[in-house]
Amino acid sequence: LKRTIEKPFTQVQWLVNGTPYSVTENTNTSNTVTIPASVLSTCGSHTISMSVRYSGATADSLYTGTVWLNIPPVVSVIASSSAVCSNTPVTFTATVSGGSTSPMTYSWNIGGVAATTTSNTYVTTLTTTSTYSVSITNSDGCTSGFTAPQTITVIAEGVTPTITISASDNNICAGTSVIYTSNISNGGSSPGYQWLINEVAPVTGSTGSSYTYTPGNGDEITCVLTSSDPSACSGSVTSNKITMTVTPTANPSVTIHAMPD
Repeated sequence: LKRTIEKPFTQVQWLVNGTPYSVTENTNTSNTVTIPASVLSTCGSHTISMSVRYSGATADSLYTGTVWLNIPPVVSVIASSSAVCSNTPVTFTATVSGGSTSPMTYSWNIGGVAATTTSNTYVTTLTTTSTYSVSITNSDGCTSGFTAPQTITVIAEGVTPTITISASDNNICAGTSVIYTSNISNGGSSPGYQWLINEVAPVTGSTGSSYTYTPGNGDEITCVLTSSDPSACSGSVTSNKITMTVTPTANPSVTIHAMPD
């Protein structure tokens, strides 16, 4: 910052937002100060003042101006999928770092369609392959600029993978092994399988199209199919559920009675 002073002075006091920053003593007719952005620290308007003690004066003269500092926040954006079927909802999520942490306004550009939100997520459906990007503005007025456009591929006529499973028996005695078999469609050339018990934990090593298991009463068996078909609208789907009925094994007993002759 530089200010030309009309007459000789003995001292200049620079202030940043009311806080003394530097003092210069000389009798020149101009004075220059460099204030790094780290001193201003936040985006937005800052008041810069210069208090001048003119030669022979008993009081200072104050001159005030404002500067605008733009510290742009940094934003990145990801989509919930890089390839979707036509008319499938896609969620875009923006992540912000740097700059002010004040509330943000998000300016989205999805396939050439603009939208503004105060949320860092945006959901829309696509019918054609599109690019997407986002820009943010914080409450201080600083803007990030738009992210580099990224592309989502839209599959016009995708296929939907399906899987159903069946059991060799689902009403058994305790200790009986059961074979579970899958029937799939649109699984691709190398479909993936993962069998689950009670929909909680994947069964280690159970990654084939069939699965043999000795169930307990009430066990629920499902299988997740992961399609390798490049035109599949959904990568993974879950089968129907089979609930097992297992009857405890009864211990047989024999009673012998003696008959009189």
